[in-house]
Amino acid sequence: MRELLIEPTVLATFEAGQLRVQGLPASIIDVTDEGGILLQVRVNLGTPEKSLMARRTYTLSGAQFCVLVSDKTVPDPEPAGLLMAKNRMVRQNRAETES
Repeated sequence: MRELLIEPTVLATFEAGQLRVQGLPASIIDVTDEGGILLQVRVNLGTPEKSLMARRTYTLSGAQFCVLVSDKTVPDPEPAGLLMAKNRMVRQNRAETES
């Protein structure tokens, strides 16, 4: 498992192909041209009868994402991380539409 502190008290992890923030599954919701990767965590705070979804969004740089998900040293981690995030987002969106 790889870990990265993305805020002073917020831990992101990557294990077995799964991104998590504070132990909750995270989705990539955008990869910006300016170099930001937006991760979103959703949690249901409501009851089974009435759902109340809370969302929290975190921003990572390409370099941070590369360090988190890659087990190899990359010479230029910023563009590599952005490309990795774009590819992962495509796979994630494809899996969501198939299920």
